[in-house]
Amino acid sequence: MNSKSAIPGDGQTMEEKTAADGGLSAGSQDYPVFLALLLIVVFTVVVFRGVGGNTYVYDDKINVVSNAHLAPLSWENLTWFWTTPYANLYVPVTYSVLALEAKLAAKTDETSGRVTLDASVFHYGNLAFHVANAALVLLLLRSVVGHTLPAMAGALLFALHPLQAETVNWITETKGLLATLFGVLAVWQYWLFAAGNRHVLSSTPCGVTISPSPSLRWLHYAVATIAFGLALLSKPSAVAVPLVALVLDAGLLRRGFVATIVPTAAWFCLGLVTVVVTRGEQTLANFQYVTPLIDRPLVAIDALAFYLEKLSVPGWLCIDYGRQPSYVLGQGWRYAAWLVPLLFVGLLLLLPDRRKWLVFAAVFVAGLFPMLGFVPFGFQDISTVADRYAYFAMLGPALALAWTVERYDRRAVIVAVAVALLVLGSLSHLQTRYWHNSRSLFEHVLTVNQRSVTANLVLGNLVSGSNPTDAARYFRAAVEIAPNHAGANGSLGTMLFVMGELREAIQHLRTSIETKPDNYLAHFYLAQALASRADYAEAQTHYEQTLQHNPRFTTATIQLAWLLATCPDDAVRDGERAIELLSPIVKEQENADPLAIDSLAAANADVGKFDVAAQAMWNLIQRLRIVAKHDPRWLTYLRAIEQRVQLYQARQPYRGGPTHQLVPSRITITR
Repeated sequence: MNSKSAIPGDGQTMEEKTAADGGLSAGSQDYPVFLALLLIVVFTVVVFRGVGGNTYVYDDKINVVSNAHLAPLSWENLTWFWTTPYANLYVPVTYSVLALEAKLAAKTDETSGRVTLDASVFHYGNLAFHVANAALVLLLLRSVVGHTLPAMAGALLFALHPLQAETVNWITETKGLLATLFGVLAVWQYWLFAAGNRHVLSSTPCGVTISPSPSLRWLHYAVATIAFGLALLSKPSAVAVPLVALVLDAGLLRRGFVATIVPTAAWFCLGLVTVVVTRGEQTLANFQYVTPLIDRPLVAIDALAFYLEKLSVPGWLCIDYGRQPSYVLGQGWRYAAWLVPLLFVGLLLLLPDRRKWLVFAAVFVAGLFPMLGFVPFGFQDISTVADRYAYFAMLGPALALAWTVERYDRRAVIVAVAVALLVLGSLSHLQTRYWHNSRSLFEHVLTVNQRSVTANLVLGNLVSGSNPTDAARYFRAAVEIAPNHAGANGSLGTMLFVMGELREAIQHLRTSIETKPDNYLAHFYLAQALASRADYAEAQTHYEQTLQHNPRFTTATIQLAWLLATCPDDAVRDGERAIELLSPIVKEQENADPLAIDSLAAANADVGKFDVAAQAMWNLIQRLRIVAKHDPRWLTYLRAIEQRVQLYQARQPYRGGPTHQLVPSRITITR
């Protein structure tokens, strides 16, 4: 080839430097870009082909399955995502894409008419986005290093490294894939804009040296800016994009302070707006622990050391490493964590062309920077570090590998890189298997991190409906790990309540509320447990607090009304208020909750409207007799309300225990 390098050398062109070493640029023929793209597609699909058989995991239910605005696809639902944050994040691009995927994933049961969403559609969508990201990385690297083979090697590292498996396999992380899609596009277009006045190689497969016109250069900048905006609207961590662009510009092109800062300044302003919006949705008051400012560098250095370790030895990967700031700061090795980055930098300084190696390392750090812990974020309650936070940052190692192949184009290097990529791809393929479902995912977490509160909570929740004893064991393990954890204590207290161990249940539910006073489910189950022990006045208080924190919690409204209608304690009983609470619920529901009808009848009987109560109960009995033929669990409850209707016919109100023990329904675990 007779074109100059895309990376300015130290007094030499890349052509001259590599020619001296017998490198690829000394005259060997380049490879077609379309062939490299094809190989990237094939290898990536082969490695991650198992994603289509995976199901929803962890918080996919919140973001997809239970997201009422995803389906049906409509302008109203799409507009909602663009005007309203969801799950404490404003990511309208992500949810718009998920809504389109939901349209393709929707399946209607011919018998029941129930619509379900096929998880494989979302998983294959993630795989398609990952392939697209790898293709964009190829184009960016080719613009930087000037040749297709080195660029393909770097792109395959980006595509196949096991750190990427979490993002590809997790439907919720569609936002990370989209943010990287637009983020890499932005960096690539910025490079074409910034490198234009340095006569760098274009990304065309012919490798012709071009000098773009000013109008074309600013067109690249406009495309880059739009892409960056879309990245921010996909995931807030895209604020790393201008940092990466700045590092590449200042470190490789060295255009000068003004030429580098001015184009990226607008991007940093957009990023600042995103940080402000995100902080408004994720207030510090909602975090279990907020790292003091003076300690945040320690947390960040520990996180960086962790990522360098997993980058070099990508084993024992999982979704929860349990490295919360409070845990890290409590370890004696926290002051020694800086030795890992220091050693890494020292090794880079020993290499030829160390400036370039330091730039590639800086790209890796810049990609990680928003999630290192300098600024608190929600997931830090579980772990500061996560594989998905390194997804975009893998652009740095990809650049380093591309430069290695470009600089040292010898058969031994090519073979070594190929073998390494084969090993990494095999590890990613194995990692995909753990993501089959929540059980396999979090059982694997416990093999890697036995301290995982989240794994114990999820696994306990999975068996709570079928095996309360096993569920309580998982929840108790979570409490032993984190004695004051609101979710762990709430979950254990709820399960103990189900098992009838009221005294211990009340203890753990109180602990949950002390830690998180607005935990409405903990208030609700504490009220249930107190009512079961005839502590009616305190039970009423916690029912009221449940509704104060979640006024739309209909079940709590019904249970409070039942207590007010049937309580043996005259100081608590208030039939009139019970009627006031229940009337709207029963009127608004064509087939109202049986317990709502039962409670309203009890309230009417309490105020002397026995005929109204009896008629409502007879209607309910007729309905439940049909249901009980298909679901025998309703027989016990049916017998109970048949006894109550006899009381109303005898002009007597009902005074008794909590009906919730008789209604067949699954307990919702306190998180």
